[in-house]
Amino acid sequence: GFASPLLAHGGRCAATSMSSHLTSRQKGELHAAMLDYLSSNSQFAETCAAFRREADLEDAPPVEEGSREKGLLVKKWTSIIRLSKQVTDLKSKLAAAESSSYSKHWAGAARTEKGRVLPIVQPHLKAMTGHRLPLTCVRAHPKLDLIVSSSDDTTIKVWDAETGTVDTTLKGHTKAVGHIAFDPRGDLLASCSADLSIKIWSFTSTSGSGYPCTRTLQGHEHTVSCVEFLASGDQLVSCSRDQTIKFWEVTTGYCVRTLTFHSDWVRCLSVSPDGQFLASAGNDQAVIVSSLSSFQPVHTLREHEHFIQALAFSPKAISLA
Repeated sequence: GFASPLLAHGGRCAATSMSSHLTSRQKGELHAAMLDYLSSNSQFAETCAAFRREADLEDAPPVEEGSREKGLLVKKWTSIIRLSKQVTDLKSKLAAAESSSYSKHWAGAARTEKGRVLPIVQPHLKAMTGHRLPLTCVRAHPKLDLIVSSSDDTTIKVWDAETGTVDTTLKGHTKAVGHIAFDPRGDLLASCSADLSIKIWSFTSTSGSGYPCTRTLQGHEHTVSCVEFLASGDQLVSCSRDQTIKFWEVTTGYCVRTLTFHSDWVRCLSVSPDGQFLASAGNDQAVIVSSLSSFQPVHTLREHEHFIQALAFSPKAISLA
């Protein structure tokens, strides 16, 4: 066995050197575990007797069943083998990751004091200018090479993503346009404004008349802050400084439901990708997650110390920022 040479050839010196790093309690547990291992194997009878003498354990009782020391050496040894295999596997995965194109892309990235990678700042492809006042929202068309922006200057601009030039300017709102959103198919664009209205613009027109406003929705009593289409595309939802959230039928323009869960200005909304939940937040510092089947709150999250201006579900709807 492995223990006999250890004790026969300078066992006392080796044990003294190792035990100097152990506390009295640790030393006692180790001796008990070693004695348990040796005494449970008849082939180590002589070694066990020698160990009892060397460790002053001649009067020590057998290790009890169920005690921490019972079978401890075997458990530790199998744990070491398992951990060694895990380390080998992780080294292989790390080597593969370091040789990947993703790792090479981030190789020159700056790092924080704690070693976290900071994004590489790439030069912008195009700078598009044309609004007279600050922009409030930018959306990419889900299918076409178009970018749409809204602004405090009351306009919405449609840009050619390739050339960076203005395709057209949509006018209709009389005050700042706070937010815009495309429906899932990209057929419609919704916009909301401080003029208390929501407008729906068609992106399917073939008459050469651009992107006409097909409907204006009115019902909020104060600034409309955000608007989003539901996953089905047949309804849209808006929120307002009047503390309400409203659901609208796209085809008729009718308000079909009003939620009053917030106690202050509702600034932002986010619809989960699976269409099951709506998150809303604003000046009351609360994020309220509501079910889109029961239209009742399922979670109220309160951690912010000031008003909340933006929300976003993760692509798989398992987290919310």
